[in-house]
Amino acid sequence: MIPIVAGFLSYIKRFNVEPVLLLFTIQAGIVQTTMGPFLYWRRCVELFNTEVPDVNQFCQDLAMQNGTNSQEQVESYVVTFSNVLMLCAAIPALIVSPLYGAWSDGSGGRKTPLLIALTGVAIYIFTFVLCTVRYDIPMYYILIGTTISSLSGGSMVVTASCFSVITDEAHEAKKAGETGDAKQMGTRIGIASAVFFVGTVLGSLLTTALKLTPMPYKSYTFSILMAEFMLVLAFLFTLMRVKDVDGGNDTPASSQAELQSSGSTPHSSRNILRLIGDKFAEAGGVMFKRRTGYRRLFLLLGLVLYLLLLTALGLITGVILMFVKRKPLDWSDSRFGLFMAYANAVGAAGMVLAPKLLSKVKIFGDGANETFVIILGLIFCIVEAAILSISDQTWMVFFGSGFGFFGRLVYPAFRTFFAKLVQPEETGRLFSAVSIVENITPVIGAPLFSFLFALTFEIWTGAIFAFAACIYTIALVGMFFIHVGVLKTEGETSQSSLVAAEVQSDIISTNAPM
Repeated sequence: MIPIVAGFLSYIKRFNVEPVLLLFTIQAGIVQTTMGPFLYWRRCVELFNTEVPDVNQFCQDLAMQNGTNSQEQVESYVVTFSNVLMLCAAIPALIVSPLYGAWSDGSGGRKTPLLIALTGVAIYIFTFVLCTVRYDIPMYYILIGTTISSLSGGSMVVTASCFSVITDEAHEAKKAGETGDAKQMGTRIGIASAVFFVGTVLGSLLTTALKLTPMPYKSYTFSILMAEFMLVLAFLFTLMRVKDVDGGNDTPASSQAELQSSGSTPHSSRNILRLIGDKFAEAGGVMFKRRTGYRRLFLLLGLVLYLLLLTALGLITGVILMFVKRKPLDWSDSRFGLFMAYANAVGAAGMVLAPKLLSKVKIFGDGANETFVIILGLIFCIVEAAILSISDQTWMVFFGSGFGFFGRLVYPAFRTFFAKLVQPEETGRLFSAVSIVENITPVIGAPLFSFLFALTFEIWTGAIFAFAACIYTIALVGMFFIHVGVLKTEGETSQSSLVAAEVQSDIISTNAPM
């Protein structure tokens, strides 16, 4: 038993930033599962507190009263507030994330931006706690907290920093000649992506367990307090245990040299603005930098397809709560929490186990394997969305979500594919760009979701899922062209290597003594 425990501890020590991801995503799972029902209940209490004797029981039962004017008032507010919340979380982060990415690749390292982002998210969760404890506190406090979190980088910088640490460690292992570890970049990214879903599952289960109490509306406060506790643990673990991996110091040195050559003080407003502009240019330069072969084209087109993928997923996530709370499904908050836990558990299991299964059948070269996995995942995403669009029974919703086992492979596969297209010292800026794509989705999806929700929900409740399937299909077609291009590039590279080897062999044989 002792050797087994020692081996397990030795295996755990190989991970650096993954525990931070786990704690952060447990918090995210709690907030994801709590936010929708809390907004629904809080708005109901605000509207009908003086009109009904037992407003808490009334608001719990309101979700089952389909088509009533009271329900439509509450749902309209939930949709509007959720959209504003997404915009507050996305827009400031879109501005500051490139700065954090360039700073992370330079003198900032990975650890300091991560600590700043965790602090900002903790402030946001604290405002959420206040709104669950005191009903007289305006809900715009949450919007203020979200904006503060976004300005600190929020989830964008947390994910970008964590994935940058993982890729940096893989590159360091490659430099050190540790070929076994160097080959694990895809596996490490897959595990880290799975951690997102595992953490979300745990957060959903914790939230669901609290809702089984006699007064489920009291669970909102306990759930968000638990989310705050997870963030504090993540901050302390980062501070004490996470090893900082420097992405390179070329950028700060060059910026400092420019400041010195300008003949003005480094703290002048002109130079600060100039430095900020340089950081934005560096972040954007990673995307448009000239690269060998078609790497730049693959990177830019891949980011566009990733945006389409996330937009489709955002449509599904945005409508699923309203979809299952209406007839004919009529789900309770507890059943919805169990479903979220199930869906995320299936996705996490797929991210860990599916790559192992697919690795047994290595059909393509190194780069084309990722594009093949993305194509496979998109096909399963289409099937999942199609089944959800016609679901009128609980088992159909669970069955359709089961296709997420392979469908969720697209996330680690995209990240691994992107990481292989850039230089090691560019990973911070790369994953900042990826995080921007992930967070610009709400800006695109929020008005689209609101329009489709109002237009189709009464006619066909599953229309948004069908629309999401169409978006997945467009991404699938684009990914097929990238896959063909990667195969062609790898074939040309292999042929060039073979010709070079033959030429070298001829030179050696010519120069050999007779």
